[in-house]
Amino acid sequence: MDGAFTAARNGLSEAEVRNTFGPPDLVVVGSQELEKFPAANMRGLGAYGLYIYKVGTFAHPPTKQIYSELFYIVFDRAGNVVFVMGGSGSNYEAVADIETDTRSDRRIASARQ
Repeated sequence: MDGAFTAARNGLSEAEVRNTFGPPDLVVVGSQELEKFPAANMRGLGAYGLYIYKVGTFAHPPTKQIYSELFYIVFDRAGNVVFVMGGSGSNYEAVADIETDTRSDRRIASARQ
């Protein structure tokens, strides 16, 4: 996770992110889709889209659930990185299934038309 934070610098283009990390596990585009994710709080930074990458899983004994560690890359309308953050997803979210290939070819910059 530390390496991901170092590599995903603000200002990187969407193409540079894909060259560094590969296709994301989930792509979120636009205000309506973004509303369901923590990046919605980044609108003041110009957040328009989000890439989510699965990093790994961990058990949370108090809730008796398995969570996925996730890496979020937040983009502006032009497809440039404006923020990066880590988080987790519960086993009820599709992206939380660490064993399933969910990589997406969907793009943020090309989806804004």
